[in-house]
Amino acid sequence: MLHALIALALVFCTHPRAGDYDFAALAETYKKAHGLDGKSQAEVDFDQVLDQHYVHAELGVLDVRYPKSDMPEKVRVKELQDVALALLDLQLRWLDWAGAGNPAEAALRKDLTTFRKAVAGAHPPAWSAAGAEIPGPLPLVLGLKQDMVDLAQKIGVAARSGEALGTTVGRTQPIQIVFTPSRRQFVELGAFIGWYDESARGSFWVDGMPAWADMFWRDRQVLPLVYAPAKVSPDDLSAGYSMNDREKTGMVEYVAQRGMHSLLWFYYGDALDPAFESGAAIDIVVTLYGQNNARTGTATRGKTTYARSVFIPGAPSQGGFLPKNSADSVWRASLGTDHFVKVLRESQKSGARDGSKGESKLAFFELTSDDTTKHFYVRAPFLGSASDGKEAPPAEFLQDYSEFFRAYKACFLHWLATEGAAKGGKKASEKLFAELLSALIAKPDGADFEGVVQKIYGQPYSAKEEAVASLEGRFLAWLGSQK
Repeated sequence: MLHALIALALVFCTHPRAGDYDFAALAETYKKAHGLDGKSQAEVDFDQVLDQHYVHAELGVLDVRYPKSDMPEKVRVKELQDVALALLDLQLRWLDWAGAGNPAEAALRKDLTTFRKAVAGAHPPAWSAAGAEIPGPLPLVLGLKQDMVDLAQKIGVAARSGEALGTTVGRTQPIQIVFTPSRRQFVELGAFIGWYDESARGSFWVDGMPAWADMFWRDRQVLPLVYAPAKVSPDDLSAGYSMNDREKTGMVEYVAQRGMHSLLWFYYGDALDPAFESGAAIDIVVTLYGQNNARTGTATRGKTTYARSVFIPGAPSQGGFLPKNSADSVWRASLGTDHFVKVLRESQKSGARDGSKGESKLAFFELTSDDTTKHFYVRAPFLGSASDGKEAPPAEFLQDYSEFFRAYKACFLHWLATEGAAKGGKKASEKLFAELLSALIAKPDGADFEGVVQKIYGQPYSAKEEAVASLEGRFLAWLGSQK
């Protein structure tokens, strides 16, 4: 668990020297700001801290928290409003994927749409001048009435029941996401977690933490809304750059991608293949915003094993690191507007021409070294148990490999949702995909992920031998047919 938590750090920069950060002092700063000065761990109730000092947004299967102390700044209220809209849009799009087409889905969709419209049209009070105590529920912070608080609670109960997906969900409590508007708040909260939870201290009190793009702790995510700078200085932990610097939808892309992970954790726990999970999180952002350039890699939960495809199959299990040059990576040139089809097809063509050596013309993909002077070829399968035992490419190709695999997973999920049915076209594929998402919650007959996939689609998720028909094999053939 501890090593896995470290893996959630998505590194953007060169780490400072060991020992540059006084995490104990940073934890004390957080404690003092939240009325915990002088208290021991046993005297602290973290849930109570969140209830007292954070705005609470009940958004379907998600319990979102945002610091009340930032509400006097109008720009922060608008930011919270945008975060809420992104997560509501995510759950409406999720119903497009997984909805059962039953009355429960129709009712939930109607309520979500009504609530979203109210949030989007809200005119929040100027809390800097209001002189009143900032309320806890998001609707009241936005100046909406109690009926919207009640509607949010109704939506939460319905979404968490699973009825709209045609199944029953074992979990009843929402998954929590704690947002921090600044880098310093993120680092102080991470330091506090290390103080509060001694068993996790070795994972959080590390010099790489101030550069992380997210944290996972006790079934909740902690997410900053500012990216770390190229070089993090202990003297200026507030430094960072806006998620919207590169794209106007940069922040909501990030929020929706990380929110999708939490949504999937709520419904599936550990039941999904990690590559399927992260591919879904990346691709659903493309369906929402027409692109995905979120700077957040593919981190999954800490307790997920590294047996296969958590990050990149065959690569060292250092986790969801973000390549230093990923901002300019060829894999992001189109920002995923075409679900990464073109860039994958070009890599596949190069693999067939220069890397296959008489073998399959579909299974090989070309990678480029860090200095762009060399090439290396990797071969499918990349998904599921069929990728077990895969060797990592040389270190100088690992950055490109991680970017390749990000695109590959997202494109596969797009293909599965729109082309995965053997016949019947897009409509049949969408129906089958929804059946899969529902069946994976129920896990019929105790089957594992790949067993459920085979039952729904009538063929394996993937296969080591090209002669064995599989979904990944059909995906490779489809990709090979693209221009």
